[in-house]
Amino acid sequence: MNHNPKRAAAIAAAVILTVTGVTAHAAEIRVLSTQATEEAYRELVPEFEKATGHKVATTFTGTLDANKRLAAGEGYDLLIMSASSIDEHIKGGKVAPGSRVDLAKSGVGVGVKSGAPKPDISTTDALKKAILAARSIGYSDWPRAASMSSGCSSAWA
Repeated sequence: MNHNPKRAAAIAAAVILTVTGVTAHAAEIRVLSTQATEEAYRELVPEFEKATGHKVATTFTGTLDANKRLAAGEGYDLLIMSASSIDEHIKGGKVAPGSRVDLAKSGVGVGVKSGAPKPDISTTDALKKAILAARSIGYSDWPRAASMSSGCSSAWA
């Protein structure tokens, strides 16, 4: 990973302190995070802990499990997941309105089995044909994929 660790740690510290409101003395900060940012996060947290004296206790899990934990009433100081998921939790009263801070942007990629031909996804029509022709499709964000799937039959019919 090519980044300036001190700058990144400072940004992470500022975000965590702003979002959690922890400013005075050392505290344990409970974080629930989906796995998309885990690698960078694990690099930054030790620097944040050293710089602030705060201890960070993090649970990494998938989106479905994170949603279940929040629905069950588990409390966290900081939630790291997709903006759309956080917005849903704001609407549901689980996350404070106005507290969402966008930390990163994420692209979508396509991978195929080793040796399989690379699908043409250069246009909307080509992507549609590739998806409809696929024997199977895997994805990591089930709520979003389920929503996409339900819209496919009418939008792509």
